[in-house]
Amino acid sequence: MYKTGDLARLSTNEGLEYLGRNDQQLKIRGYRIEPGEIETVLRQHPSVREALVLAQEAKQGEKRLAAYVVLDKKRGVSTSELRSFVSTQLPDYMVPAYFIKLDTFPLARSGKVDRKALPSPEGVRPDIDELYIPPRTLIEETLCAIWSEVLGIERVGIDDNFFALGGDSIRSIQVRAKALRKGLNIENRHLFQHHTIRELARVVAFADAGAIEAVKTEPFSLVFDADRVILSDDVADAYPLTKLQAGMIFHTEFSPESAVYHDMHSFRMKARLDRDMLTRALNETIARHPELRTSFDMQRFSVALQLVHKNVPANVVYEDLSHLAGEELKVAVEQRLEQEKVLHFNYEQAPLHRFHIIRRSDEEFQFMLIFHHAILDGWSAATLLTELFHRYLSLLHNPEIAPEPPLAISFRDYVSLEQMTLESEQAQEYWNRVLSDT
Repeated sequence: MYKTGDLARLSTNEGLEYLGRNDQQLKIRGYRIEPGEIETVLRQHPSVREALVLAQEAKQGEKRLAAYVVLDKKRGVSTSELRSFVSTQLPDYMVPAYFIKLDTFPLARSGKVDRKALPSPEGVRPDIDELYIPPRTLIEETLCAIWSEVLGIERVGIDDNFFALGGDSIRSIQVRAKALRKGLNIENRHLFQHHTIRELARVVAFADAGAIEAVKTEPFSLVFDADRVILSDDVADAYPLTKLQAGMIFHTEFSPESAVYHDMHSFRMKARLDRDMLTRALNETIARHPELRTSFDMQRFSVALQLVHKNVPANVVYEDLSHLAGEELKVAVEQRLEQEKVLHFNYEQAPLHRFHIIRRSDEEFQFMLIFHHAILDGWSAATLLTELFHRYLSLLHNPEIAPEPPLAISFRDYVSLEQMTLESEQAQEYWNRVLSDT
């Protein structure tokens, strides 16, 4: 139990009627923020007399922090200076996207600030240090157009700082997706290393035709630098969730008692059970497939991430029921299946799968694979089991056989393609056309 800050009252039908909040706490991109803390920091600047921080809804629908300040008329300060001042004292998620300077705050009849009368920051080029310098090359022109669209600013110059214009980690993903679609080779880290288009244009170039479809990602290439530095040492890779995965995790959290995404595969195998060789095959398969070493972190980073851990040994239980036979053996196996149904996974801990192996006789064993649906679907599970059993049978015949080669593509590549598709105007037009008659 904790205080949410929400105000409500009991209605006549014994329901709860929401009235608002008893404080000014905001929730931006999953973070709970007290705007008063930001206002206090701003007022500490010698040029700021008054400060007010609000959540403003951008055209894309998400909320962003906007700081309204009244300055000392004898002192001048630029947006860049204010942003830098705040950044040295507060975490990134508390740094406002917009800084709007006013002569005075508009007041209501009550004498309080009339928040509805404050100007919208959208579309206005902020007062930054740099003079506007137009693009000179095709790459600079393309990047300026992308920044203008993503940031909602009419005019972007090549010396403008991405973050001073209101950019953030979420918008950097949009920039990358739109740039790739335009044929520009760009990575997330580029925007965090090169804040201006002049600098950025020097490290990117137009790709060959068709290169976008063939784009390959590298470990951590889909993760922001600010998130990467706080990853633990046992993480070999990290990348955002797909939309489908996010939905599964949401329903897991919303209905923890539900088993809708708790999947089980059980097979009666006519083969000799060699525990050492099967454990080896399991561990080799887990090492080869990142999904089998994955957990999900929905809170600690700027976006929800799936974390691929370096070493995840097989979570396997072996059981010998060969002393049972007939109906008694059948009932015992069914009991084990029922027990596995209620042992749900914690999606924050890897592995999100386990194996239960039961020796039925010298020539048969029961193989159970239990997993969270967010790491495997039906096709993936079938492919995985085919690979696993092929490896196991090969090891039975020749324990010296070399492991399978590394995968040519990874799930991270699919995540990257989904992000690009979600930003694709062509894809949006296609689905709007397909769904127009439904």
